[in-house]
Order: sequence, then structure tokens, then C-alpha cells
Amino acid sequence: MWDPGCGGRNDDLKGSANTTTSFSLYGGAGTLSGPQARAPRPTNPNPTGRLLKSQTFDSEPQYDGKWYTFGPLNPMEGELVDDFKGHVFKLIVRGLTGNDGNLYRYFFSTSPTANVAVEGGNAFTYEYCFRLPATASKTTVHLYPFVNDKVVSIKQSNFDADNAASLNVFSVAKNGQPGTVSGDGEWTSSVLPIAAKEYGLSLDFRLTSTKPAPNDMVFYVTDQYETALPFFAIPLGGPPRYQYDIKVKVHR
Repeated sequence: MWDPGCGGRNDDLKGSANTTTSFSLYGGAGTLSGPQARAPRPTNPNPTGRLLKSQTFDSEPQYDGKWYTFGPLNPMEGELVDDFKGHVFKLIVRGLTGNDGNLYRYFFSTSPTANVAVEGGNAFTYEYCFRLPATASKTTVHLYPFVNDKVVSIKQSNFDADNAASLNVFSVAKNGQPGTVSGDGEWTSSVLPIAAKEYGLSLDFRLTSTKPAPNDMVFYVTDQYETALPFFAIPLGGPPRYQYDIKVKVHR
């Protein structure tokens, strides 16, 4: 985790730093298969899986703009998930006290001292809470929900976008289909149909902002059964590109 504490130059302080944040890593049975493990807004106070490591940070300067490493980890400590053909770990972050905005990053590495990507590794979440960066002109954030072959339609839900961005969806079958974005302190949603050619691929949700101030918002996507879809850091199937239908007429 990069900059896991809250109180330095990268964080959003609301006065004097008063925030503590816990980072807890889980593995083993139930990590992903347990109750509410895939829910975008879980209510279970006890995360499923086996707690492997946990660390709490406050405003100490030791990790301001620096990395803290959980590990080493045995890949077999993760839960084996057939859908992903691999083992899954779960990292849960909780704000324990305070009202500041803690900004941090993750990297999944084979090295304790450098960011060396794990071959074939990926990261995913069922709900994003992220910051739309400030911009002097225009900036675009990409989110990549994955669509399986059981999805007929999706509902995108977002919170507190402050009407500060536009949302367009791109895929092999969608060329910028618009979605609804929320206002200040409110939830909104919109439904989009899914075509068969989109199965087994990621969609590209593009949030484009032209605002000079940053804005924090929340985003998740569910299917027609209200089952949450995973957002992958690296889109499965690669970044989607719209496939134009070209019809050729043969004149004899």
C-alpha cells in the first residue's frame, strides 16, 4: 500500500489530521464465496475468510508518500476460485476514526522492495470509491466492469458525482452510450441492455470531467438480478473497442 496513513501532503485533510485507517488482508475459504463477499454494499460487520494480516495507520509520517508491504504471501493462502482460475485474496480498508480523506494506492508485486507485477495477476472490486481529479481542461477516468454470459442488462449506480462529469459506455457493441450521473450527496442509476457479443468481455465506463476541483464519488454495477459485477484493474479481453458493422453489397 502506498501512503496508507492519513495526514500528509497527498491526503484531503479537514483541519488537523484525526483519521485512523485499518488495512486487513484475508485468504482461505469464504474469502470470495462467503456471504456478502461479492456485495457492493455489505452490511456484515465480520468479513468472510481467514484474517492473514492487519495494520492500522494514523497520521505518522513514516509512510507519507512511501510504501508499506504485506507479505511475503503464499499464493495457496488465497481462496481457489474456479471462475477466475486462480487464488483470491481480499483486502478490506476501514476508516476507524476521523473525517479526513485518506488517499492511497495498491500494487500487487513479486518483490518486497519494488513494484514488479505478478504475471497473470489482477485486482478487482465490486464497488469503487474514488476521486475524480481536478483538471484545467479535461480528464477521463476509465472503469472496467466484466460481463459474464448470464447478464441480460446492467444497472449502473453512482453517488455524489456533483454533476461534475459525463458518463459514456463503450464496448464491442456500444459506442459511447450515455449513462446518468448523480448530483451532490445523492444516488442515481440507469439501465443499459447487454448484447451477446459483449459476453466474456469488459465494458469501458468513461467518466469525463472538466471541473477545476477534485470530487470523490462512489460507483457500482449490477445485473438484472441485482448481482454485482466485478471491476477489474486490467480489463479482461483488453480495453474494449467498438466493432462497426460493415455491410458490403455485391453488384453483378
